[in-house]
Amino acid sequence: MSNTDTDESEDILKDLKIPPAPDIVLQLQQELRCDSPSLETIGDIIQKDAAISGLVLKTVNSPLFGLRATIQSIPQAIMLLGFSYVGNIVQGLVLKQTLGQGSALPPRFWESSSNMALLMAALSKRLLDCSADEAYLLGLFHNVGHAMIAQRQDDYAGFIAANDNDPEHALTRIEDDFYNFNHASVGYYLARNWGLPEGLRNIILNHHQAGEFLEREDGSECEQAMMAILKMAEHIERHHSGVDPDHEWERERDAVLGHLGLSEVDFEDLQVEVLDQLMMELN
Repeated sequence: MSNTDTDESEDILKDLKIPPAPDIVLQLQQELRCDSPSLETIGDIIQKDAAISGLVLKTVNSPLFGLRATIQSIPQAIMLLGFSYVGNIVQGLVLKQTLGQGSALPPRFWESSSNMALLMAALSKRLLDCSADEAYLLGLFHNVGHAMIAQRQDDYAGFIAANDNDPEHALTRIEDDFYNFNHASVGYYLARNWGLPEGLRNIILNHHQAGEFLEREDGSECEQAMMAILKMAEHIERHHSGVDPDHEWERERDAVLGHLGLSEVDFEDLQVEVLDQLMMELN
């Protein structure tokens, strides 16, 4: 995206009312920027919200996160996993609280986002040196633009149902033609408002152009690897929800698997493994 494109997109998106980061996220970010963040302060910020505290513990104890010991408290989570790790999980969990529900949302939107986050954590643990918490955060945030557009466009759920698995074109291209903006751009600006790392924002912006993103010679290896597992997780989640064939996966599969050095057999085995774990989590 060039500077001109960014300026034009930002003008178009102003009336979408992209929300600022909630107080709990701002407080955590402020404390994490300190030279010596306080475990007690961060624990207090999180534990003030009982619902978020419970969800953090449920999340980090998921089999898909692959931790060997059960974490019993927020301070224990911070001590074992680190400040940023727990902060990223909180940020992702607050997202649903902030944007809420809506009749124009695509069916299964939040269920799919939660599944994606867990699948991303599991795949990152198996395939990458990148942090599982950032992968989890990306899984929750990558399609957040859908929720933003649904607040403005009453017909959006129907639009997604008609165009989400187009055999020829990426959804973002169809959205650009129809609305003059797309969910990836909207998600990018919300992620920027919420202070997500630039690398994650770049993936959100480009996640429907994965092949081009993976071919960039000047790209960050960690960002490209995270993009690759994002596309794998998307396909696994879509397979889980009954989407067949998955046309975008068919377009991007060779680039994704090639980047990670996986064969199709390797991927099929991995898909079975993480889907089994996801089903354990859901049951």
